[in-house]
Amino acid sequence: MAYLRTVPHIPWQNVRGAAKQRAVGATRKLGDLELEIVLEEVARLHASEVVLDLRDVVDEDELVPSEYFSLGPKLQLAAAEAAGEPLVRYRLANDAVAEAFSLQFERQSRPARGGQPAQPVLGLADVAGQIRVLGPLPRYLESIVALLVERGELTASDLDEALQIPPATASDYLGELHRLHLVSREREPLPGGGARYRYHLRP
Repeated sequence: MAYLRTVPHIPWQNVRGAAKQRAVGATRKLGDLELEIVLEEVARLHASEVVLDLRDVVDEDELVPSEYFSLGPKLQLAAAEAAGEPLVRYRLANDAVAEAFSLQFERQSRPARGGQPAQPVLGLADVAGQIRVLGPLPRYLESIVALLVERGELTASDLDEALQIPPATASDYLGELHRLHLVSREREPLPGGGARYRYHLRP
């Protein structure tokens, strides 16, 4: 995802260094301090999309489970409640680190049960140059995400043409990806009146 290179980055070494300084004499977990620092940086950058750059973490054992939890699902839930709902992406060194994050996202997600729909918590990462969804992406959204990765942007009409998904259903699916904070969107006018949303894997 080449566009990530132009998105503001939060370097991991800066986060870890600042967290260790705050940890002196503190009783809070290191992961909570790291989350606090990342959220402060997100607010300071005031961008619609930012990247937590964790490529320096090449061994999954460099982070403990509480850090994967704080920097993964807990960060995504906090960002969704922040002003402007900024999208926080990840850049990861390898699949092992991605798997450790995915495990925490899965643990915080609610499966469909008792007639209630699933409530996944998800993240989006560039893993050594390949796009990967962290967490339990619903199966019916997999082909849509794959097409978004390929094209970078989609409308409901695009899904109708490419995957033969009726426009109303396509609109619902794309809207769900937006609610899950995997994509951004913009409203654009149509010739002759009306408007539609265009969904992006970039701001």
